[in-house]
Amino acid sequence: MKFKRFFKLVCEWLEEAFLSIKKFMKEYAGPAIDIMNEVKQFVDNPALDVLVLLTPNPIDNKALLIARECLLRAIEALKLQQQCAQGTDAERLQCYINWLRDLPLEQRKAMYLRTASIIARLASGEKIPAHKVDSLVQLAYSESKLEKGTTV
Repeated sequence: MKFKRFFKLVCEWLEEAFLSIKKFMKEYAGPAIDIMNEVKQFVDNPALDVLVLLTPNPIDNKALLIARECLLRAIEALKLQQQCAQGTDAERLQCYINWLRDLPLEQRKAMYLRTASIIARLASGEKIPAHKVDSLVQLAYSESKLEKGTTV
C-alpha cells in the first residue's frame, strides 16, 4: 500500500512539473521565439523599418506584447557596445540589428536564441534560473521549428 501511495505522489508531482513547463513554454518561451523571428526578418531584410517591430499590432496576444516590451531590456542585458545603450528605442534596436548583421551566421543564430532566452526570463519575472530558461527556450525553438518551420 505504501508503494502505491508513493507512486501516486510521484505521478502527481511529474504531472504538475510537466504542466508548469508547458505553461512556461506557451506564455514566455514561445512568444520570445516569435519576437526573435521578427528580429531575424529585419536582420535579413535591411529595407524593413525597425519601428514596425516596436509597434504592437492588433493580432498580438498578451504574451507577445510582454515579449515585445522585454526585447529592449534583453538587448540592454546583453551589454552590447556602448553606442547601443543610448538613443531612442528605435535607435537602440537598429543598433542591435546592425550588430547582428555583422556577426557570422552561426553566432547570429546563437544570439537569436540567447536573446529569446533573456526575453523569456524577463517576461516571467526572473523566477526561474537562467540555465533552466535556456533549456526551455531551446525546447520551444525545437518544437516551433518542427511545427512551423521557424528559422531563428
